[in-house]
Amino acid sequence: MWAFDGTAWSQNLAPGAPAARYNGALAIDVARQRLVSFGGYGSFYLNDTREFDGVQWWPRYPTHAPSPRHSHAMCGSAALGSVFLYGGYTAPTGAQSTEFWAWDGTDWTQLPSPPTGAVNYFGLAEHVATGTVVLTANITGTVDSTWSWNGASWTRWPDGPYGTRAIVAVPRLGSVLAPFGGAMLTTQPAAVSAFGSGCPGSAGQPTLRPFGLPSLGNGSYAFDLRTMLAGQAAALVAFGFVGANQQLPGGCTLLLDPVAMQFALASDGFVAVPLAVPDDLGLRGVSILAQGVVLDPAAPAGFAVTAGVGTAIGD
Repeated sequence: MWAFDGTAWSQNLAPGAPAARYNGALAIDVARQRLVSFGGYGSFYLNDTREFDGVQWWPRYPTHAPSPRHSHAMCGSAALGSVFLYGGYTAPTGAQSTEFWAWDGTDWTQLPSPPTGAVNYFGLAEHVATGTVVLTANITGTVDSTWSWNGASWTRWPDGPYGTRAIVAVPRLGSVLAPFGGAMLTTQPAAVSAFGSGCPGSAGQPTLRPFGLPSLGNGSYAFDLRTMLAGQAAALVAFGFVGANQQLPGGCTLLLDPVAMQFALASDGFVAVPLAVPDDLGLRGVSILAQGVVLDPAAPAGFAVTAGVGTAIGD
């Protein structure tokens, strides 16, 4: 066993370690502050349970246990107070299991499995924000179904991308990351949406569109403002937190209560207005409204405005 302390890897030679094997599984038992290992394949299928207390490994002899297997998935859940196990290739035929088990520090208990039918591969992780355990299971070969266990029942969530064989908890964000499938399951996704209507100028309707997503730490997040005017044009983007419906001259409408404005000089109808998002968890869930204003002397009111853009900062 090897341990990484944030700087370097070191081999841990604690006594009582499990015998050599491959495709076993390891999880953190948060409630009891233990590492729990189960199963794998040595010269035969294994179903031993061992716990590491930071000093040495201890064999456990539960009354019940999953059958010998390898390539199963395990994860711990602080909210549910157990270590969970799903699937694996089982003895003696190597058939893929869809069993679901929980370890409480004393014994294993078999729990209901989600109604997936046969699965090709899977991933299991804690979802901190909802206090559940999340399972991704490939059924059709094209998408991976997503399920959550709340301690009593399974709920199906939207399908994930194809290929999520490994998923991991991201406690800082309260999310689950599927690194190989390229997806994040979160209760606070970064999102943008349009709202309200703009007011055209002499050359047409200006537009304000987001560049990228307002995710934490995205220093490149910006708004693309298209003025529809040739040459240079002065413009600004107003930002606020509260919507409004203030009538302006020329039939235009101010859609937000401004708390800040950023001036910009557009060239040939385009300018990018940056709004870098710091990597600050305090901003998670904050909504910011934006609307662009373009000075247009030929317009009835002397300016034109865009529709609004709502920005929800998230993961």
